Amino acid sequence: MSLLKSDTESARSLNNLPDDVLVAILRFCDTRSLCVLSRVSRNLYRLAKDDSLWKDVALRCVNVHPSNRKSGWNWKELYKVSWNWTHGYCKDRNLLKFKFNLMPWIQLGRFRELYVAQATDVILYKSIKYNGQLSWQPVRTYSGHHRDICKFVVRNGQLVSSSMDNSIRSWDLQTGKCKDIFRGHSSDVNSVDCFDDVIVSGSKDKTVKVWSLQDLSCVHTVHVEDNVWSVSPNPSFRSVVSGSSGHTRGVSPLQLWDIDSGKLIRSLVSGVNRLGAGVRGLKWESPHTLLSCSYDTSVKLWDVRLGSHSVSSCVLKWDDPHDSVVYCIDSDGKWMVISGTNRYGVMYYAGKKSFSPVYSLSFNRTSLFVALASGVRMLDFTV
Repeated sequence: MSLLKSDTESARSLNNLPDDVLVAILRFCDTRSLCVLSRVSRNLYRLAKDDSLWKDVALRCVNVHPSNRKSGWNWKELYKVSWNWTHGYCKDRNLLKFKFNLMPWIQLGRFRELYVAQATDVILYKSIKYNGQLSWQPVRTYSGHHRDICKFVVRNGQLVSSSMDNSIRSWDLQTGKCKDIFRGHSSDVNSVDCFDDVIVSGSKDKTVKVWSLQDLSCVHTVHVEDNVWSVSPNPSFRSVVSGSSGHTRGVSPLQLWDIDSGKLIRSLVSGVNRLGAGVRGLKWESPHTLLSCSYDTSVKLWDVRLGSHSVSSCVLKWDDPHDSVVYCIDSDGKWMVISGTNRYGVMYYAGKKSFSPVYSLSFNRTSLFVALASGVRMLDFTV
């Protein structure tokens, strides 16, 4: 009788059920229960990480896109990394250390290469595994500017940089040679961006210039009447938004301009603009929505379709919890926005003993790269 009872219990055990039945049962479990069940047996461990159980959950997480699945990671692994992002679990690693304090700008490439502006040069680093350790080695240097580089952008197979020597340069990514030099600004070129055959630059001389890569000439000069800190073009509507210092009364720190005519489309307003609340960073989220960070210690989301003086163009606002100036922003184009401030990172702390501003940041699915005055740090969320 006891033997018969034992056989009945064995037949009813989870491990003896067909895989499709087990997966159907596991669909009723939450993520915590799935993780607990995966420790029960090898069979449950195998089934509890089935993609059909985790796909819908992972796609609702921050910094997860359907294209991530092509990298070879399963949906459970993608969920785990996203959970680490949300809860701040990461390893803080010193990636690069500068000899002197700088104001670096960085950009992460598509194939895990990192471009870093160090004084007058932009240096390309690539990750190399040596003795089981991941190290970043300099591969190519883009030299030519006579003073410090303010910003650069890597796009469409070229690198375009702006500098305090009042010039803009474009570089061939493969050879590292300077292709073209654009001169016309009378002061520091604080920001630059490009798309197709158009370069847009903003300068301390209170102008935004639109340059043609075909004619190698300035097409339009827009007089902003304020120091321009940042520019960001919108290729969908052939427009460009400028972020200025906010020191000129009656001039909105955020203005939208037509690239083809050089005329003002509208000023983006948000209640009463505080004097000096200039815009440090810009990023288009969609053809109609824009992120900005500024000296008023906030990150704002704007809808450019709301453009009258009686209606605020700002649809969301996040104030920095430490009341710090927000220097830079980046986003996953979905639900996650990361900003760097003059003392802290909003979500994570990079270089806990450092009081340097976060001058620039860039991230991919697994890592956040942060540019400080003393070097570049990497926060790894695969732990």
